[in-house]
Amino acid sequence: MILKGSQRAGATALADHLMNDRDNDHVFLLELNRFISDDLNGALLETHAISKATQW
Repeated sequence: MILKGSQRAGATALADHLMNDRDNDHVFLLELNRFISDDLNGALLETHAISKATQW
């Protein structure tokens, strides 16, 4: 659960921010479904690529 929203410049920065266990009390990535990548950074990059390919 993300309690407070924040902006980051790109998928890699967002993944690093979300998985940062130094500033966050508890960090758990429970599951990634239907992604080729097995980590959050790769999954967000895949999502970004799909969004770019579907823009008109």
